[in-house]
Amino acid sequence: LMVQSHSLIEEGLNDLHKLMRMRTRPKILLANDYERAEKLFSDYSEYIFALVTDVRFPKNGAVKSRAGFDLVKEVQKVKGTDFPVLVQSSEPENAVIAKNLGVTFADKNSDTFLGSLHDFLQQDLGFGDFVFRMPDGREVARARSMYQMEKIFGTVPGESLMEHARKNHFSRWLMARSMFDPAIQLRRQSVKDFASTEELRKTLLSLLRNSRLEDEEGTIIDFQATGTPSESPFIRLGAGSIGGKARSIAFANTTICRHEIEHQFGGLSIRIPKTIAIGSDEFGRFLDTNPRLQSFIKLKDETTAEDYQKQHLEPETGPNKNKNEDAKRFNDRDKSKLYEETLIKSFLEGELPVPFVKKLRLAFGEITGPVAVRSSSLLEDSHFQPFAGIYSTYILPNNHGSKEVRFRELTRAIKAVYASTFSRNAREYISQTPHKLEEERMGVVIQEMVGQQHGDLFYPIISGVALAHNYYPRGYQKAEEGIVMASLGLGHTIVLGGSALQFSPSTPQLLPQYASPKDMVKHSQTSFLALDMNKSVVDFLEGTESSLSQQGLERAEKDGNLDMVGSVYDPAGDRIRDNFNRPGPRVISFNNILRWNAIPLAPALEEILKLFRHGMGCPVEIEFAVDRGDYARSVPRGHKRREPCLYVLQVRPQARLVFHDHIKTEGFPKDQILCHTQHALGHGVIDTIKDIVYIKSSTITSFDTPKAAGEVGKINKSLRAEKRPSLIIGPGRWGTTDPGLGIPVQWGDITSAKVIIETDFNDKTVEPSQGSHFFHNITSFQIGYLTLTGSEKEPNNAPSTQDDFSPPNKAYLDRIWLDSLPATQETKFVRHVRLAHPLRVLIDGLTGNATVIKPE
Repeated sequence: LMVQSHSLIEEGLNDLHKLMRMRTRPKILLANDYERAEKLFSDYSEYIFALVTDVRFPKNGAVKSRAGFDLVKEVQKVKGTDFPVLVQSSEPENAVIAKNLGVTFADKNSDTFLGSLHDFLQQDLGFGDFVFRMPDGREVARARSMYQMEKIFGTVPGESLMEHARKNHFSRWLMARSMFDPAIQLRRQSVKDFASTEELRKTLLSLLRNSRLEDEEGTIIDFQATGTPSESPFIRLGAGSIGGKARSIAFANTTICRHEIEHQFGGLSIRIPKTIAIGSDEFGRFLDTNPRLQSFIKLKDETTAEDYQKQHLEPETGPNKNKNEDAKRFNDRDKSKLYEETLIKSFLEGELPVPFVKKLRLAFGEITGPVAVRSSSLLEDSHFQPFAGIYSTYILPNNHGSKEVRFRELTRAIKAVYASTFSRNAREYISQTPHKLEEERMGVVIQEMVGQQHGDLFYPIISGVALAHNYYPRGYQKAEEGIVMASLGLGHTIVLGGSALQFSPSTPQLLPQYASPKDMVKHSQTSFLALDMNKSVVDFLEGTESSLSQQGLERAEKDGNLDMVGSVYDPAGDRIRDNFNRPGPRVISFNNILRWNAIPLAPALEEILKLFRHGMGCPVEIEFAVDRGDYARSVPRGHKRREPCLYVLQVRPQARLVFHDHIKTEGFPKDQILCHTQHALGHGVIDTIKDIVYIKSSTITSFDTPKAAGEVGKINKSLRAEKRPSLIIGPGRWGTTDPGLGIPVQWGDITSAKVIIETDFNDKTVEPSQGSHFFHNITSFQIGYLTLTGSEKEPNNAPSTQDDFSPPNKAYLDRIWLDSLPATQETKFVRHVRLAHPLRVLIDGLTGNATVIKPE
């Protein structure tokens, strides 16, 4: 019995499943008299799968010499004559009666009594391996586990299947392995119920497979190094916490399965991609295996990178091959870039623990397409510090001709993600939280990419971010109905602050961001990101986007993907038309989906936002991607058509502030107001800011915005060192990676900011990107975020001349006053002014109004 119990536990999918297996292991119900035995059999009849009985024991208050045989007859009336029964007795003459009843007999006086009991448990009850035999007793196969049993069912001779089915051997073996439901189903059927042996085989295969899938559904499954495959989309590899991001994916998988919404929306299935979560203990073992990397925890900042590189990095070939080159680089390179390069290169040279590598090789062998290797640290995606976009994600084509090279690329990506734990961005971010760098532990998520390959590119038809709470509702939109940002291609476009189409999932046909067809042509997505399948080997020193390729919409049209998400602008009629036979500029409108309901994307997102919000207990933010399947495409004869699928890639709590009292933002004298807007996030009064950092011109070109970002970063570093909070002002979307939309700063460039003001960019009214990593971190740190959409560009949109100013509909910024102040620091694109007295920033989160008051 103990051996049987341990074999069940070893097959457990995870620790919880093993515990459940332990609790449902075969148990012995002990009766000391006939009436107790009768009562136990009555209570547990459906789950009792064997009877072991003495012959002489009490019945009706007195010892009866044949009580055991009376009990056998009663049991056989219910269970049938093939029910396993062992009669044990010290009276040899009882063997004849047992034989007549068709049950097994064991002589208590025999030297082989325990062997008889052991044989009964193994052969009659199905403990241990299932031995497939032919009618003549010849062994033809042996199954040690459920998976092996399922595999053998497909190949074992039909005569053997029928022989065991007649004797209910399959039912007993399953019952002994705690597989009660399939065991009971088989017990209720007879071989006469099947028209042929193949029908029986098909039924047995279906029963075992469905039972296995039901066990795996919505479960985190521990990877089995035995090689037993799993169809579960989520597998855990290694010990320790799987981290915040992996937890969120597991939560999404469980919620989808529990509420049975995978096929709820006809024409669009819902699931998560195939995911392998690596536990955070492997990160600790990696650092222990490579002790020289421990010094990165002790580094105070990037200024020590040069010394570290000289001490620890080995030249690639020869004793002094790179000495002169490195020395030149030390002089010419920015120290921050040098630190990042040193960090990644050092980690790439580290060695992963050998036992982990062996398991990883087996687990990764089942994945053949492109993968994303993503961070999943202990602190990531928490309710209060999301760490959104702080750590690295690398996308691998996973298409090299050599399997070894593909696996090497995977291990290098894992080490590069580990390295991002100590990146400049991560250090700056964690310094603003109550945590310390030493507390952080990095898990890793390996996730199959969503999409299809088109020549040398791989990308999904749609990627996006859905938020349960809309920070900027417009028109008929309501804050509590949420907002979706969607784009063609990879989701980097959105989370890194690029252009995307915004719609409310409850009213998807209304797009208030586009006032006219010309606005859609002017402001909609004009390019998309895809994975470059030509780059089978990734250059990790070039950054997380080194494997990506930016393409124009003409490439998507050539690939046959624009018909689903795009439209054509008709200049003659000033209309958007959904007919690609017409000439005209192509635009990403999603009309085919949002207006004509080609796939039920909006209602599906609305439902999962509601379910995830309820399950997490707060508003949530979801990253998703859509694979078009075989939508509107011909399928070869005999092939099953794949319907479009919505994949949930990640779920995180959405940062929300709770407001109780209004903050007065109106009625101030005209000459005291620096700026005002009706589109602000945050709440409260900030009166500690004496430093203003602003971009000198709103007509800065996309060529110069990266240079401006670098200048802001240098000023921020000095302010951070002096612990001086700042107000940052500039055009476009801050934190974007698209230099044509705003200032592409990283988190480490604006860590001194307590308030950020975004103004119009050239002639563009840039919508705030609610789904970007940068935006998520701003809201979680409660940084005041003011959007001056519609303000005049140059040089000033000052208040009117009335004494008590009532804000107009348009936002404004008094740039003339800013320019009149003496500069503390000034570069080509940026001015830093320091005030003698602090500004007073008033933000009313209940109305979205904000006013910045100049110092008295």
